[in-house]
Amino acid sequence: MSVPGGLIESIQVRTVSVPIARPVITATFRSDTVESVLVTVRTRDGVQGMGWSFCFGKKRIAAIAALTGDLAAAAIGESALLPEALWWKLYSATTFIGHAGSALIAMAAIDTACWDALARTAGLPLFRILGGFKNRAEVYAGEALWLHASREQLAEEAAELKERGFRAVKFRVGKKDWRDDVERCCIVREALGPEIEIMVDVNQGWDAPAAIQAGKAMEPLRPYWLEEPVPHEDIEGCARVSQALDCPVCAGETNFGTQGLLPFLRRRAADYLMVDLMRIGGVTGWRQSAALCHAYNVPITPHMFMEVSAHLQAATPGAIWQTYQPWWQPLFQEGFDFQDGALVLSEKPGLGLAWNEDYIRSVLLD
Repeated sequence: MSVPGGLIESIQVRTVSVPIARPVITATFRSDTVESVLVTVRTRDGVQGMGWSFCFGKKRIAAIAALTGDLAAAAIGESALLPEALWWKLYSATTFIGHAGSALIAMAAIDTACWDALARTAGLPLFRILGGFKNRAEVYAGEALWLHASREQLAEEAAELKERGFRAVKFRVGKKDWRDDVERCCIVREALGPEIEIMVDVNQGWDAPAAIQAGKAMEPLRPYWLEEPVPHEDIEGCARVSQALDCPVCAGETNFGTQGLLPFLRRRAADYLMVDLMRIGGVTGWRQSAALCHAYNVPITPHMFMEVSAHLQAATPGAIWQTYQPWWQPLFQEGFDFQDGALVLSEKPGLGLAWNEDYIRSVLLD
């Protein structure tokens, strides 16, 4: 088989710690920074592609960076224009350590960078390369309404998001007493009014009985979905919640690879599957997941990485919503065009982004 150029000459792997405006406080953890691995693929033709992954914690990101660098070495000399072929090579290379966890996270950043390089080589935006039929991606605000916010803050933040033009928001729950969560949801609904959707995110903070009780109590407030109501390994518990509620259930963001999603589909344990770009293995993994969800007639929704996921949503029939989360925006020279509750994609090649090297130097880790 002839290789169509685009041979990878180098892959740069860097780690950064990016401060975030509002601390992340969920039912399971807290963080004031987001640590990320930045990958830059360079081909012999002079084309670059970018990808990234993240976690919370400097020692943890160092481990992911080390594995990313190891896999990057195996990709040198391969063609960035054949990202799926490279994906399967790296998949085979990680068989011993397993096709989940840090292995898929490391693969995802390299894979995304190669898809970016492919689209740049073609002179087309990524969503066009993927067959995109629209240039808009509907989003819900994910940067506010955290678990630690006071009731006054919830009302203020919800009103602010409404004023900014969001048509949907994410609201975190997971208090020790779920009745407190219901009361807080009432405050958010009152501030938003009846038209704006509320995605209620439990962050795996309940067990099935509590999720059923809380979900039923919230149903009059018309949540769009109840997200990760139980620990992500508890497929049966998630199915119990889904079957007991009229409110749709969304799950899947913490599960790795298509094999991690398949039990939800077989068991009909969720009404929507949320797929995380790095846990699924990058753009190639997204394509696999989208085909799987389509086969089961279950809508797919991207989790995080809006700078990439907007392209994926725009190119995938049946894909709905995604998180508007601006944590990584300082890393790029460009911002997104937000209009009427959606991200409007440009016709710039690839992801349409370039690293903000000055900012990256200021947050670079050793």
